Amino acid sequence: MGADGGTIISRSDILSTKDNKQIDIHQPEDKEEVLIKTCHYSSIPLYKNDPIVGDYKGKLYIKEQILKYILGTKQDKSTIILQLSHISSLKDICPVKLSWTLVDQVPFIQCPVTKEIEKSYVYLRTCGCLVSNKALKEFRKDGKCPNCDTVFEDCDVVILDPLNRKENVSKNDETINILKANGLSHSKLPLKKSKKRKPEDEFVKKRKLLQDDPNDSKKVKT
Repeated sequence: MGADGGTIISRSDILSTKDNKQIDIHQPEDKEEVLIKTCHYSSIPLYKNDPIVGDYKGKLYIKEQILKYILGTKQDKSTIILQLSHISSLKDICPVKLSWTLVDQVPFIQCPVTKEIEKSYVYLRTCGCLVSNKALKEFRKDGKCPNCDTVFEDCDVVILDPLNRKENVSKNDETINILKANGLSHSKLPLKKSKKRKPEDEFVKKRKLLQDDPNDSKKVKT
């Protein structure tokens, strides 16, 4: 209470009441709030651990940590983690730009457009900007990122999803399937094309076997 009997309003109070969708910083952080700002692989806080990358499932990683995982799986397939089996190369991750704010010395992800702390965020494959879902809906114009004006398509939107919510999983799966249908990876780089066997390959293979073993009674059909 102030000297005149009024209530002293702090910046924290303003932040927590500004939008009923925002995080109430006076309450202990719930599981989603913690996971959204934690490396999904190493469980190390993302704050001050740039660069950050994301996968098509809406999980965030410290780039150094996920690269160690990728290199490890190249050397030993037994180290592949089922939940990360969709990440096998740099094509499966995208750079993500996070904006942070400190409240009572606690770091929170902040939307760079609205300057608000929220739970629902997305990032764009084209530019890597992470913005609130609210900002994307209200401030996007002419198909451009509301933060940096980079042009993007609907399939470039990845929903941050630390808890594998059914509706988010469905939407993220839909966008990656669109990219794959167009021969593109999560990072929008071309997918590796599988080599197609030529019709004459089988004939050449049989002829080589016959040459290697002249006593082979099998004949090569022409």
